[in-house]
Amino acid sequence: MARLREFDYDEVLESAMYLFWRRGYQATSITDIESATGLTKGSIYKAFDNKRDLFVKCLERYMVNESYKAILLRNADRPVVEAFANVLDVLIDSVSGSDRPCGCLATNVVDELVSVDKVLLRKASQGLAGMQNALELRLRYAKEKGELRPETNVETLASLLMVTLQGLVVLSMSTKDVPSMRRARDFVIGVLERS
Repeated sequence: MARLREFDYDEVLESAMYLFWRRGYQATSITDIESATGLTKGSIYKAFDNKRDLFVKCLERYMVNESYKAILLRNADRPVVEAFANVLDVLIDSVSGSDRPCGCLATNVVDELVSVDKVLLRKASQGLAGMQNALELRLRYAKEKGELRPETNVETLASLLMVTLQGLVVLSMSTKDVPSMRRARDFVIGVLERS
């Protein structure tokens, strides 16, 4: 009879996800994963086959629970301006000392995966495309509800919001220039309010 897992699968995924999010895919070793999760190398390989498999599961978990798309979806009942402002505020707060790591797991690893693993790159890129799609759908819904003007170009506005979000992600990982991030946030929220 197979032994039951002697660890909490969700806790292990959560710990590993935050580790990959903070350090990146290549910089995270199995030893790092052992330290973060409390599992031995053997237990990691039994549960997840390899580091790549674990990363894929972490990326999937991130997209469903922690991504900016997930935050937007959790705020579906709020007006579109409030919902998107909340997404940007969560991102900016990550620089200002919240427990949330800076940036976006998918965005953080896209560059490093270009030369390492095309399949992982595609998975991370699909997550980013999902955010663009979620923005368009949310804006269409807001337009139907009368939150946006009838002449608002949803595709263009979604592109502006996505580019702003990704720019803030990059700033959160590099310069951490919170005043600039807040100015950009306020500007794009003003555009959204006038749309």
